[in-house]
Amino acid sequence: MESALPPQGTFDFSTPKGREAEELAFAYMALGGESRPENWEDYFSFYSNLKVIFYETLAANPDQVTIALLTQIDADYNSTQDPDPEVKQRWLPIGLTIQYTPAYDAAHSWVSSMGRCKYLTPVYSALEESGQHDLGV
Repeated sequence: MESALPPQGTFDFSTPKGREAEELAFAYMALGGESRPENWEDYFSFYSNLKVIFYETLAANPDQVTIALLTQIDADYNSTQDPDPEVKQRWLPIGLTIQYTPAYDAAHSWVSSMGRCKYLTPVYSALEESGQHDLGV
C-alpha cells in the first residue's frame, strides 16, 4: 500500500490564525513605525504561539525592522516587558540586533533571571552577531 502523504516539501501547516499573525507583522512593517495597522488590537486575542509567529515574521525580515517600528510595536503591545518567555526569546534579540535601547535593560534582567539556554542563547547570539561581543561577555 502506498503512503497517503503528499510529496516531501509540500506540507502546509499554516492556519488562518497563524496567517493573521503573520499578516499583522507585515502590516506593521509596511507602515514603518509611523502608525499602527487598523487591526492592531487583534494581537490581544493571540495565544503564545501566534505571538511567536508575529515576532518570527519580524525577525525573518530584518531589512524592514527599524527603531521606529519597534518603538511603535512596543508602545502598542509592551513587548519589552511581556512576561511570556516565548515573546522575550524573539523580541529581545530583534531589539538588540538593531540596538533598540529599551531592549538592553530588559535583556540584562532576562539573562540574570532565566536559567534555560533555549531562551538565553538567542540573546547572546544577537549580541555576538551584531558586533556587541564585549557586552555579551
